[in-house]
Amino acid sequence: MPFFFNQNVAYVEVSRGCTKKPACSFCANSTRHGLPWRLLNIPQVLRNICEIAQHKPIAINFVSEDFLGNSDNSMLSFLNQLEHLRSKGVIDKMISFYCAVKVTDIYSLKDSETVNQAKKIKLKRMKSLGFNTLYVGFESGSNQQLQ
Repeated sequence: MPFFFNQNVAYVEVSRGCTKKPACSFCANSTRHGLPWRLLNIPQVLRNICEIAQHKPIAINFVSEDFLGNSDNSMLSFLNQLEHLRSKGVIDKMISFYCAVKVTDIYSLKDSETVNQAKKIKLKRMKSLGFNTLYVGFESGSNQQLQ
């Protein structure tokens, strides 16, 4: 089974890896695998979510280390499909979603105001889809410390 339940919360992996470059030296993911961030087989993930929804969990926790991944909108299609499943009633509106994000997925001083505004819009959309818990990874502000 590619997902599991714990106290009415289902855990589902959507992506693997991290977009942080250079990779953090302390991170088991980068030192063990060294693979770039990538989406898993999204049609299969969506089938799993549909099966999970039949069990009426209170939440689905997306256990990917870097849920939003690249800024190239790789997750946009996935979010669109989640929205479609919600609108069709396949995923009950009472099911919440949880995921892990980087602090730079929310805001970055290095990004333009336009990019930060796009991040804000994406987060508002996620909230409207039922993402009510984000686990924010507060990495160091210093790349030297991360290496």
